Amino acid sequence: MDFKKEVGARLKELREQYGYNQKELADLFKSSQSAINRYENGVCEPNLETLVKYGMFFKVSCDWILGRTPRRMEGVRLSDLNEEINEDSPFYKTLETAIFKIMDKRDGIQSEDDEDEGDDN
Repeated sequence: MDFKKEVGARLKELREQYGYNQKELADLFKSSQSAINRYENGVCEPNLETLVKYGMFFKVSCDWILGRTPRRMEGVRLSDLNEEINEDSPFYKTLETAIFKIMDKRDGIQSEDDEDEGDDN
């Protein structure tokens, strides 16, 4: 399948999955029904702004729309980590430490590690 047709098939799949017709989606996107039709039929491809609109509206990654990944959303899902998330695992400890550092930085608290890095003596 060529690139435009693959992108069009995914855009159509999203629209139909959520129960919109082309006119309704065009109105939501402040576009035209004919533009939606051209995207879905692989006649032309959506510009970056439209691609991002699709991704945000349907909560999918632009990479999925472009056929670059089989997963609709990228990133780590807790269900993917399954057994790795338990309080005794090294992954959990690393994640916990990273989260606390981010929260401390957000709150303006300097951690002991950050203080040690500042000491050149």
